[in-house]
Amino acid sequence: MTNNVQKFDFDLAVEQLRQNYPILTEKMYVAPALYSDADPYIDMLQSADYDEYVERSGNYQMDQERFIDLAYADVPQCVPTVKDAENGAGGGILTRWPAIATAQELNQFIFSTSSITYGVASEHPNIAENEAAELNMWNWYFFDHEAAHMLSAAFLQQSGHDLRSPVTACLAENISDTFAVLLHMQRFGKSTRFAEKIQMFRAHNTALNIGEGLDKISSVAVHYTSASVKEAINWAKSHDIDSLSPMELLETSIKLAESNAPDATALLQIDRFTRECGESLEAQARYITPAFLKSIQEKGVKSINMHIKSVCRDFLSWSMKYFPDTATSGFDFDAADRALTQKQDIASIMCKLQAKRAL
Repeated sequence: MTNNVQKFDFDLAVEQLRQNYPILTEKMYVAPALYSDADPYIDMLQSADYDEYVERSGNYQMDQERFIDLAYADVPQCVPTVKDAENGAGGGILTRWPAIATAQELNQFIFSTSSITYGVASEHPNIAENEAAELNMWNWYFFDHEAAHMLSAAFLQQSGHDLRSPVTACLAENISDTFAVLLHMQRFGKSTRFAEKIQMFRAHNTALNIGEGLDKISSVAVHYTSASVKEAINWAKSHDIDSLSPMELLETSIKLAESNAPDATALLQIDRFTRECGESLEAQARYITPAFLKSIQEKGVKSINMHIKSVCRDFLSWSMKYFPDTATSGFDFDAADRALTQKQDIASIMCKLQAKRAL
């Protein structure tokens, strides 16, 4: 893997994944592509496809109905399996989705589930600045993130994590995002600032409560990965990322995520934070205003949770960069950053003192 900026192609990506991780992906199965004009082609999905998937992956827990749902998916998804994890082998099913081709498609893909108004009716932040290059980066990111779920499944099983726990699910998301941004820097170099965009994007979703429930912890909180992504960015500044082998990159991603993903207590606090933000939005018809931005600032200043403080700072950075003026006019971003930075430093000192006392 080198700084090789290739246009995203699903089959090419799968081929590279198999070459780089032959042991981990020997049980990988790519779902048939049925997302286009699905009804006329429903007979294409024969029982043989499902049988082949079960044989390759060993995932007998996925019934055929769920398999068909994945085959018709038009978004990136991966369902990993940990069969033969003791041998380091993983696998799973990876959906074949259509590459995002326009900035409008990207905006719809990222923001359509939020039902949030960004100052102007039906307007979303335009995050694709250099459209062709940007879309290529996003398509590779989506693939790499989902592939990492499959690659890390054996590790999670071997290391004794409860695969049904939201904390483990959050760790898996942190591994996947860390892996995806490190691999991005191998492909595109360190100067694109795309990783910073992922860091802010995850904070955006956390603060706006975009997602559905997962057990007692919302999937919004589970997908909080900003701290791990930030640490991956800092780590890459002082390391020769191009020299990492595929396995070294995966191992580095796991280590960085383990050190920075929230623990059970922090995850509960993040979940409470996202629900409070959601309630605030509902109170104003999910319409983002300077007053809502101010409420995010105040939550960050009051919190002693470093993750929540970081979410608030990253969310406001995203807001300043991408939200329309109608959503941000009159809000003092500089003052908010100063307030959050000062409180963050104090909270960091308190966390270190508490850690010393625990020793």
